[in-house]
Amino acid sequence: MPIHLIKYLYLTELYHSEQKDGATFTGLTWKSHHYGPWSVGAYKRIEPAVTEMGAKEKRFSHPKYEDDNFP
Repeated sequence: MPIHLIKYLYLTELYHSEQKDGATFTGLTWKSHHYGPWSVGAYKRIEPAVTEMGAKEKRFSHPKYEDDNFP
């Protein structure tokens, strides 16, 4: 799910900014969202990156995580 990738990217940004006096790694703008950190720029880059590398999406479903979907 994109939301999970974005959370990992945010953690990378957070760690980098702590090590580099607040400088971000990607230069993306982040905001707080219902699910946690969110960046529209990061979200828009996921599909083109996945397509470029030829990766295939595989989805798993679990009733516990039904509300964790994002269009």
